Amino acid sequence: MGLKRKHKLKLLFEAIVSKLVLQLKCFINLLVFWLLKGFLHQQTNKSSNSILFINSEKMGDIIVCLDFFYSFQKNNDYNKKIILVSEEYLPLLRLFNLDYEILTYNKREYKYNFVYRFNTLKKLIALGLKTVVNITPERGSLNDEMTIISSANKTIGLKSNSPFLTRTVINIYNKFYSHFTNSKSNNIYSIMCELNRYFGLDTKTFSFLPRDDEESKFDGLKGYILIAPSSSEVFRNWDKYKFRELAKRLSLETKVVVIGTKRQEEVVDFIIDGNTNAIKSIDLNYNELINLMYNCKLFIGLDSGLSHLALQLNKPTLAIIGGGKIGTFFPYKQNSKNKFLFSEMDCFGCSWMCKYKTPYCISNITVEEVYCASVDILRRDEI
Repeated sequence: MGLKRKHKLKLLFEAIVSKLVLQLKCFINLLVFWLLKGFLHQQTNKSSNSILFINSEKMGDIIVCLDFFYSFQKNNDYNKKIILVSEEYLPLLRLFNLDYEILTYNKREYKYNFVYRFNTLKKLIALGLKTVVNITPERGSLNDEMTIISSANKTIGLKSNSPFLTRTVINIYNKFYSHFTNSKSNNIYSIMCELNRYFGLDTKTFSFLPRDDEESKFDGLKGYILIAPSSSEVFRNWDKYKFRELAKRLSLETKVVVIGTKRQEEVVDFIIDGNTNAIKSIDLNYNELINLMYNCKLFIGLDSGLSHLALQLNKPTLAIIGGGKIGTFFPYKQNSKNKFLFSEMDCFGCSWMCKYKTPYCISNITVEEVYCASVDILRRDEI
């Protein structure tokens, strides 16, 4: 049996297993949902004219909502505006000075601890909410559960479909929603614009977040290129050998800073490889990260939350994104100073269920392509 045939059979087996696992998870979560809904008292008299936005996902999913949050602050229909996120992102949201009450929860505890889950939902019900918006870019059983059981008068979702829910289960959850944005676009940022218009704020595009330069110093560094070579998902990464060559070429003309978490430090060290005009910075907190990013003249990253952050700070950005979810999150905020690189393939939109041994949509991108794109962005930024 040829290697290609073996690989195809392996992918088929993995797809079948993945589908079965998804069905099992959805079924279990649906049973828990009905159990919780039956036991929890559904408050009918709302004590406040308040709105809650639920975003249960990661850094990038939250950042892509920030422009909407800034725009929605102008809405006077609600006397109380609340955002619910996983507790690890509270320090990040605090840096953006949003005029909202920020509630947090422990995502792992909510998922695995029934008592914690029960009490969290009781607290949401006790808020007496008028409206709840599931602003999580991709719906799942748990954020649907929180949205529905919150017992708000009106429940709003971005989309009436989800890759993380089976058709049967999502049809059940959909019956509890009052409205879906269901924009003609699949791009999350465009959907946020549509949601903005739904609430009566006729803004076609959102403004970038300004930042006070006096509060944005980082060890005296200025005018460097910032590189984030690792994402939270390994298959979205560009080759570290290519990143090393790119850093070497770019550092001939300007200082380069390479960042990562403690777990990614080995890759960062490999990329720097004794380069005296390159600096590594590991395990930054959100404030340090934003300050470092704010002072760079170009950010180079991947399909990750850091690329979302660079765009939010209005920094010239080059993101190597591939085609797994092209059009859903990236590209957006496109202009001459932002470029999104991918190698065109007929399998785009696979949601990273790659039929090849390696995602060629990323690995086929050359150092020369990235270098030339970087130089072009820098040149345009100087004009």
